[in-house]
Amino acid sequence: MKLTQVVTALVAYSVVSLAHSSIVPYNTTIERLLTSQNFGECMFEPTIGPDQVGMACQNQWVTVDCAAVLPGAKKSLNMQKWSTIQLAFATGNEVRVRIDPNVDISGWCWLEQVQICPDAGCPDQQPPVTPE
Repeated sequence: MKLTQVVTALVAYSVVSLAHSSIVPYNTTIERLLTSQNFGECMFEPTIGPDQVGMACQNQWVTVDCAAVLPGAKKSLNMQKWSTIQLAFATGNEVRVRIDPNVDISGWCWLEQVQICPDAGCPDQQPPVTPE
């Protein structure tokens, strides 16, 4: 293999690797809610957006995919996540979110997991990780 082919392969691998961000669980509160025919039918705007913690997401807004349009999505589970987001919004409680920047609807990243926290806030420990 020629040196130029090796360098080209390494650069291509690096670009592909950079395109996939990892899931970073973090704590936030809910700023606004959105229900629409678009974006999987339900979205929320966290006070700290995924773009602010280094994820390659469109911006602040996150889809919960209440319509279950994403491959393998479960509508009942997504609706439970949406209920948790609504409860946190109504009470002002903090949530710990796991947003997957590699799964999106029109560039809006998907909420993989949500944990509502008590009034004292979320503990430092991480929530259980969903098996791959």
